[in-house]
Amino acid sequence: METFDKMNISLRERILSECNIYGAIYCLESYVFEKGLLDTSEKVRSLDDRVIANNDLELYYALGDKFNHELIQDVIHLCVKRLTEVLSSNDELFEISVYFKLKGYDEEGGLKFRPLHTAHLIDLICMVSMLTCLMYDDKDKRYLSDLSKLIPHNFYGNLQDSSEEEARKTVGNYIYDIVGTAAFKAHKAIQAEAALKKQPIKYYATTLLLTICKKFSFGWFVASFWVGDGAICLYDRNAHTAKILGVPDEGEYAGQTRFLTMPEIFKDATALYQRLRFCVVDDFTALFLMSDGVSDPKFETDANLNNPDKWDALWDDLKENGVDLTDDNEASKDQLLDWLDFWAPGNHDDRTIAILYEGEDNNLTEKNAEEDQTSEKEPEEQQNE
Repeated sequence: METFDKMNISLRERILSECNIYGAIYCLESYVFEKGLLDTSEKVRSLDDRVIANNDLELYYALGDKFNHELIQDVIHLCVKRLTEVLSSNDELFEISVYFKLKGYDEEGGLKFRPLHTAHLIDLICMVSMLTCLMYDDKDKRYLSDLSKLIPHNFYGNLQDSSEEEARKTVGNYIYDIVGTAAFKAHKAIQAEAALKKQPIKYYATTLLLTICKKFSFGWFVASFWVGDGAICLYDRNAHTAKILGVPDEGEYAGQTRFLTMPEIFKDATALYQRLRFCVVDDFTALFLMSDGVSDPKFETDANLNNPDKWDALWDDLKENGVDLTDDNEASKDQLLDWLDFWAPGNHDDRTIAILYEGEDNNLTEKNAEEDQTSEKEPEEQQNE
């Protein structure tokens, strides 16, 4: 790609520069805040009419790989074409949709709304490509342009502030990027494997229970992504709480669910965002992930999943049946494997469980076990149905 540092080129040339457009692609995550508003209905095609993404949301995730040269070149070429159309005609404009989200209340109790702007992803990249050249005067390094200095300091009044709501939104967007991207890559990897083996994708149908967990000075941060049935629960015995990190997918008939391999999982951006959960807690007893082979016989109903008494009973069940969840117990994985062999009339699904728990020295240790025909997995890895 060419560069334009210290080059005496016109504003139009700078805007259409591959280097400038790549910069807009590179910082995509910094200006696409509401991914749930990205288009999910139209395929994105290259200039030679190849489908490079099934929709804008898929393209957004794919552009997270900043070294995917072929895809980025396709997008740059689309942007050059679109920018040329806009710059060459007084009648050609970008099409933008504006939504309004409740932000709060004013001093008189009236509603305050925050505008949310969106457009097709190619147009968003093009607009940022134009704004970069208008707002910055790049020479040997980046300077604010004279034009940018004329903008009132409160022009961007709808930018995120430090309120709790906006802070949660900021964190939610990061989790969407991290966990949502991981789930999408898993989806694409299964598709690739099925194509390689020339097998129907339904042969690889799998649910997914995925969590990330990290301790900070202010507490434990836990986030999750959930497709299918089973259960993810953040359990605190001392506080007598059981926080379910998602909603199990259930079909019209018993035993039906949804799978990561289903293409519609990633077509509805809003629904995809709703599969994410995150929270910060001071402490917890255990983080449970389990397939429905465990959750169905132990809880039976969704109401029971949300009942802390039922999780107390499960914790007692584990201890009373020989599962010693202390972090210095090397035999706990075998004890848990034996426990999975419990008898439950009418329940014959495969059983997978992962438990992240706190040992006596307050260091969290994870143990995981499942039936002999499946392999051990970490809590954040997929739990096969």
